[in-house]
Formats: sequence, structure tokens, C-alpha cells
Amino acid sequence: ALNDGGRWTPSGGWTLTPFAGPSPRIGHSAVWTGSEMVVWGGAGGDYLDDGGRWTPSGGWTLTPSAGPWPRMAHSAVWTGSEMVVWGGAAGGAYSNDGMAYVPP
Repeated sequence: ALNDGGRWTPSGGWTLTPFAGPSPRIGHSAVWTGSEMVVWGGAGGDYLDDGGRWTPSGGWTLTPSAGPWPRMAHSAVWTGSEMVVWGGAAGGAYSNDGMAYVPP
């Protein structure tokens, strides 16, 4: 599980993102809103129900635990105004619920 990454542009290649993001994780979801990337959930020792928002100009803003039950391997989509998370698994059980997150 890692908590780093990068962005790629055709004109500039790879640029690393700062390490001040959410805790290291696997099986999370990420969506691009048009101005920021929202990361939620996954696993990093335990199943997680938190994440963060990243903007190219401002870096990371962590989001508190306030979503559906902790999970990994779920699906997420950006609707144009909210991130909808659905399904996934935690502790051998599959989830049939989700949530909508509206970034501030």
C-alpha cells in the first residue's frame, strides 16, 4: 500500500505529487471532478472510510471518516456534482450500499 503518485502531461511528462495525502491504501477509488481528484476508501491494514481531495495548485486536503462502512474494491463515478460510491467488500462480506459525496 502506498500514498504517493504523480500526474502526467504530454508536454511535461511525469510530476510527482506530494506525500501529504491520505494514508497508504490499496483497493480505493478515485474520480476527477474537472478541478480536483477525490480519493476514498480502500484498505491499509484495516478497511478505510476516509480519503482526500487533491488539486494541482493546492495539494492535498484530507477528508474525515464520514462515508458508508469502510470498504475496498468498490466502484465510484463522478456525476458532475458528486462522487457516488457503491458496493465493495470488507472482512469477507460484500456491500450492497453506498453514498454520495459532495466536495465543499
